Amino acid sequence: MRSIEKPLPSWVTFAKVRLSAAQVGKDTSPYQLYNTYSFKFDNGVLTPTKDNVKMNDQLKPEIATSYEAGLDMKFLNNRLGFDFTYYYSKTKNQIMKVPAAAPWSGGQWVNAGMVTNQGVELMLYSTIVESKDFTFDLNVNMAHNVSKVKELDPSSNVNYMFFNGDGNFPVKVGTRAGHKLGEIYATSLYKRNENGDIIVGDNDLPMTVTDESGYINKPIGNIQPKLTMSVSPTFTYKGITLSALFDMKFGGDIFSYSEMLATGNGLSKRTENRGEANNYKMVFPGVTESGAVNTKQVSASDYYGALQAEDFLYDASFIKLKELSPGYSFPSSMLKKTPINSLNVSFVARNLCYLLKHTPGTSPEGGYDTTMFSQAIDYASLPVTRTFGVSINLGF
Repeated sequence: MRSIEKPLPSWVTFAKVRLSAAQVGKDTSPYQLYNTYSFKFDNGVLTPTKDNVKMNDQLKPEIATSYEAGLDMKFLNNRLGFDFTYYYSKTKNQIMKVPAAAPWSGGQWVNAGMVTNQGVELMLYSTIVESKDFTFDLNVNMAHNVSKVKELDPSSNVNYMFFNGDGNFPVKVGTRAGHKLGEIYATSLYKRNENGDIIVGDNDLPMTVTDESGYINKPIGNIQPKLTMSVSPTFTYKGITLSALFDMKFGGDIFSYSEMLATGNGLSKRTENRGEANNYKMVFPGVTESGAVNTKQVSASDYYGALQAEDFLYDASFIKLKELSPGYSFPSSMLKKTPINSLNVSFVARNLCYLLKHTPGTSPEGGYDTTMFSQAIDYASLPVTRTFGVSINLGF
């Protein structure tokens, strides 16, 4: 057999195709197989106690199978290139906590679901301008990912992945079989007629609906964005360099409990309009149960206190200037009498500002805690810290 090699066109500098497949297992946390008793002192008496979660000695390990294909190409002596990746992963036997009958108020551990993760990533890198003294480089990274729950324990219509443990908290985050991961559910919703109008009750405030467990199995939003993206331009003139990093997300939703609390206490911007012309009386837009347009006035306090979680759901899209760094590389002629071969000094500023966001003065990135699903919640989240520093790189 004779191999035939065909050279690449002159404008193609590099080409690489990659394929991979992998499978790994994951066990559960320790002590999740058997329920045991522990003891505590209660008013000086040693009392046996047990966990409120039902353990499961039949748990199987989670199995994650993943596939990836990619194409990396460079052109025109590396002045232009891209790296494209497609990936698909499937995790079965997912270990989840689902509701259980009394006395297991904390639920029970089961192998409850199968989740798929599918997406594409594209990185573009280019040298737009290249001359003796000036260079302009531009790198762009884009990603689109969809995480979907294919299977879920049949005893659980909705599996909640995140809640703060407070039964009165306005939302939970979870999923349903056949739907995308990270759906946002409200504990109550406005009662509406067939036309979608809010129905106002006899107390002149909107009526609400809940299901038997107190949670609506109808999501009001989802945390998953349609596109995440970063753009990094770099300008170099002789020894002077200016680089920046723009972080972007388009799509996805976030619930602002901070804004809900501020509104209920008359501290948010939307409460500036308190109906002073009619003695702080306001009319809730909607219809009565008979279908007539509501005209009954209520106090501003009652009006804003009656707003529901769906009034505080925002588009989580944003564009952020994440980093800006001017720097200077000293020429070798200035260093030849020193033991230093290279010297670069840069000023680095991070998390400077949002160029685009839709949340009312709060962060669109959420962060109730460190879990994935908390990005759906803005609850007294501290703003991202803006930092400034100096970077000095020495070469010997």
